[in-house]
Amino acid sequence: MVMKRGDDKRRKSKGPGGPRAPREHPGAPETGEHAEMAARPDDELSALKDKAGKADEYYESLLRLKAEFENFRKRTGKEMVESRRLANQDLILELLPAIDSFELGLESAQKTRDFDKLIEGLELALNNFLQVLGKFGLNRIEAEGTKFDPNYHEAVMTTESDEHEDDTVVDEIRRGYLLHDKLLRPAMVSVARSINRSSGEAEESGEAVEKKGGAQR
Repeated sequence: MVMKRGDDKRRKSKGPGGPRAPREHPGAPETGEHAEMAARPDDELSALKDKAGKADEYYESLLRLKAEFENFRKRTGKEMVESRRLANQDLILELLPAIDSFELGLESAQKTRDFDKLIEGLELALNNFLQVLGKFGLNRIEAEGTKFDPNYHEAVMTTESDEHEDDTVVDEIRRGYLLHDKLLRPAMVSVARSINRSSGEAEESGEAVEKKGGAQR
């Protein structure tokens, strides 16, 4: 059998393993899986750039918040100092008329040498003081004639009396005061004690001394 040259050339082009795959040119674009793998690093880099940009924004916001907080802290600190310095301004303004009353009373007494006028001026000034302080919550403790209360009274002496029940406040030595409902200082008072009770206690005390002396002998 005689083979033709064309058949021989076709067999050589196929080769022993069958037809060869066409060669890819170096400049041809990648397709399929290779193209996806090549594009992935670019996507990751873009995502990282976005995250870095957001991180910078957050950092700038944090710096602004910190600066604003520092300014707020300094401003409120100054306001608190100023508030404490002028905390009693309203009270002092209210007390000025009472001081005027004192000065007028003293001036009048010096000119007239009138003792009654001096007392009248002092009483007026005292009432003004109490009215002003009452506006700010100061209240006197009414003690005389009431039952002794250790929460508001401080007994410094006793007074023998049959006209009052025991433990009745018969004299107010120094006034006590409340600021709203809080005790500022208790009233210093004298408390009644019946004469019979005092005599009985004295007798009991004398008998105890006699018994003690007899025991020693």
